Amino acid sequence: MPSRSARAFRSLLLVCGALPLAACSSDPEVRGETAEAYFARFESAMLAADVMQIDHSLIASDEEGSARAVWEGRFRAIDKPLEVRLDGRGSFGAQPIHLEIEARGEAIQAKGGPKPFEQKLAGNSIERWVRGFTRIGLAHDLWRVARGLPLLALEGGDQEIEVVDLRFDGRERIGGVPARVLAYRAQIGDLYEADMRLWIDERTGHPLQRRATVRTRLFRLRTTESYRVVELAVITPGLADQPLPKNLEQDAR
Repeated sequence: MPSRSARAFRSLLLVCGALPLAACSSDPEVRGETAEAYFARFESAMLAADVMQIDHSLIASDEEGSARAVWEGRFRAIDKPLEVRLDGRGSFGAQPIHLEIEARGEAIQAKGGPKPFEQKLAGNSIERWVRGFTRIGLAHDLWRVARGLPLLALEGGDQEIEVVDLRFDGRERIGGVPARVLAYRAQIGDLYEADMRLWIDERTGHPLQRRATVRTRLFRLRTTESYRVVELAVITPGLADQPLPKNLEQDAR
């Protein structure tokens, strides 16, 4: 694991992936920007990151409001070579649960559901994970593991994520933080669709919260995901291999 000083130096070499949003401080609607353009800039900022680490929490319930899942976890994705880890620890129904997904290239291992499983996702890339996060959140992958189902490719054919009916839905505060709210409908082929509300920090462009009503042929589910971006960065080519500055050569104690 990198030392604290190495991580500090690395942070000096990183460019915040949310800058395209954060740099535009005025109201996008006043500027005449559409919700589609705003979401595209948000997603592009996420996709630009070579390193992404996000803490998250989830509350899910059925239509009657009975809690079906509660967990907290972390999502970490590194590009080139692809390394992804996504976990959630809490309860599923009345049972404690610890869900884990690890991906290295096309190889994926998952455990915590009815039984551990391994699968291959041809062409698996950081784009699959980031677009999955920006468009439908983190719960969908963990939820499939909890039910013993393989993960979806989330791209191409009947697994393509489609975002429709995007619109601005006002401004609200999440934990005291001013946020722009986007509302839309997300669809994955004919597998399921969800009505989404996504809160984006007006200052940083980071996602703060997502609420979804998910509909499948068999059930409806309401979910609330909360996010805290720990790291979201682009590594400038070549700089990551340079020696540490002298003031950062020693480990912080």
